[in-house]
Amino acid sequence: MTIDYSGVPFIETTITLKADREKVNGNVINVAKQLVPQWSDIDEGLVKVSELSGGITNQLLKLEATGALPLGAPRCATCRIFGDATELVIDRAQEFKVIKYLSDHKQFGSSLYGAFTNGRLESYIDAWTLEPKDMARPEMVTKIARLLHEFHKLDIPGPRTSALWPLLFKWADLAATLSFDDPKKQATFEAAGVAELKGQIEELKRVCDELDSPVVFSHNDLLSGNFMCDNKTGELILIDFEYGMYNNRGFDLGNHFNEYAGFDCDYSLYPDRDAQYLFFRHYIAPEDPASVPESELANFYVEANCFALASHLYWGVWALVQAKHSPIDFDYLGYNKLRLKEYHRRKESVFALARERVGQTVSATC
Repeated sequence: MTIDYSGVPFIETTITLKADREKVNGNVINVAKQLVPQWSDIDEGLVKVSELSGGITNQLLKLEATGALPLGAPRCATCRIFGDATELVIDRAQEFKVIKYLSDHKQFGSSLYGAFTNGRLESYIDAWTLEPKDMARPEMVTKIARLLHEFHKLDIPGPRTSALWPLLFKWADLAATLSFDDPKKQATFEAAGVAELKGQIEELKRVCDELDSPVVFSHNDLLSGNFMCDNKTGELILIDFEYGMYNNRGFDLGNHFNEYAGFDCDYSLYPDRDAQYLFFRHYIAPEDPASVPESELANFYVEANCFALASHLYWGVWALVQAKHSPIDFDYLGYNKLRLKEYHRRKESVFALARERVGQTVSATC
């Protein structure tokens, strides 16, 4: 994998998360002094490093320079250190193209200061991060829908075909090669039904293909932690595009609704039809949401809920790979179990919706 860093400051250094915290912080500060504008002469002892909560793929750190600063120098910056072996599930070269493209779009991510071998330095966003419960508030539903409407209109470089299914098959093949030294983890892994994954993916692909969901550049990880509200303006900002790729529109919709459940996977919080229709109205016609006909809302409902099943398989298989490689303290195998359990619980009812929509029989074999 070759990443094109042209036009972006780059330092060939790796920051390992396996070192002690003091050493990690020192390495991060050293990189920041080289990449953050006007930080080169700042005393290392005057830079505070703290962890930022958020995702379960990377380590996010906030750097804050205390004391006097040169005129125009930023007070804070964000350091993103990639998790171990995340290149197995993330195309870092494509991600960097996207980051460079979006760097000048105010509502889509941070400004990019520079990169190092296994991470990036970005501007710090003075904002609060949404929680799952925030996404269900009607006023936030409409904001997110309108923002996603704008995001899906972006003409980001890359192949205009859906990468979802090839990626899922690739991950399933990778998962089939895994094993764990810990006997308990190995037993949990063996109970995950890895051998059946490709058949489940093929079955769902046949159903989703019947829906003709348009291909757009998709975020693919619309969880609450990737939405921030600017503390000064109240503007909603979408961040973290490492899973971004061209994909079927329905995936972003269905995946977002799944994320109402949070990492605890409380699917009693999954939005009902009325809540989804509110989202669809403001996504389809932000300027005149009341004008969206019932038939179009019904079609979006089928599309979103079918691809919500794809989201469960996507993150379920992803979790198996992360369980093997990630140094982050998270129960990935348990997460896989919860995602696939919900997939199987909803499968029959969602396939029935699809049969009704396309007017033909689709296989719904368990």
